[in-house]
Amino acid sequence: MPLPGFLEWASRVFLLTCGDPHGKHQFISTPATCWAVAALATALAPAVAEEPLDVLIRGGTVVDGTGNPAFRGDVAIKGDRVVAVGRVAAGREARKVIDARGLVVAPGFIDIHSHSDIPLVRQRQVLPS
Repeated sequence: MPLPGFLEWASRVFLLTCGDPHGKHQFISTPATCWAVAALATALAPAVAEEPLDVLIRGGTVVDGTGNPAFRGDVAIKGDRVVAVGRVAAGREARKVIDARGLVVAPGFIDIHSHSDIPLVRQRQVLPS
């Protein structure tokens, strides 16, 4: 039976067994039938393909800023968000993959330190901060 046909059949069975107020069509208890049909429909539903990540940094030494020891892992980025830190599945697709073996990766760390001389040009005077 094709999957759409199965899902239609499963929904009818669900409605008949779970929506039967008099229990005339029950072979097993109503709650057990409802759970079985829901679990089967969920298991056989087509998997939703995940969109590829924008950037996947693999195999770096991750310092996550929590105070825990550094560990070897991956960092996944989608849009402007870090979506995973740790082990990312080997088959996960990404638009850009960076091999970070031998490098330190610090996801979420923003270094605001700068050596810009623009304040000198704008203010013409350097004041201690």
